[in-house]
Amino acid sequence: MKKKVAVLTILILFFSVISTFAQIGTIDLNQLTENENGIVFFKGTPYTGTCFENHSNNSKGIDGSFKDGKKEGIWYWYYETGQKKRESNFKAGKLHGVSTTWYKNGQKRSEIIYEMGKSELSKQQRWDNNGKLMPPALL
Repeated sequence: MKKKVAVLTILILFFSVISTFAQIGTIDLNQLTENENGIVFFKGTPYTGTCFENHSNNSKGIDGSFKDGKKEGIWYWYYETGQKKRESNFKAGKLHGVSTTWYKNGQKRSEIIYEMGKSELSKQQRWDNNGKLMPPALL
């Protein structure tokens, strides 16, 4: 009898650990849902883990991660060619830190510094598609 209880306990623990690790794995963004407060869920629970989304040609489109249903850390967006399109930092679901974008030709397009979702004009730089820094008046 004690042996059966021990085996049952081990099985319950095993499946609990597996379900926890399943949430931490990388999943397609299309499997996630978002509520009216902007919290992202996977199977009814705020998602913690990495995610991806591919373009229709199956090339990488987005790579990022969530913590407790909010974007967290560095997120990457890509053109269908595989060229990086955008790289942004998030903290608790808000842009925080440097956010950089690129043109399809690989030239840097913009660099904006955010602090918990807010940016000031003085913390923005933009370039034309030839790599020439644009004056602040054209921002």
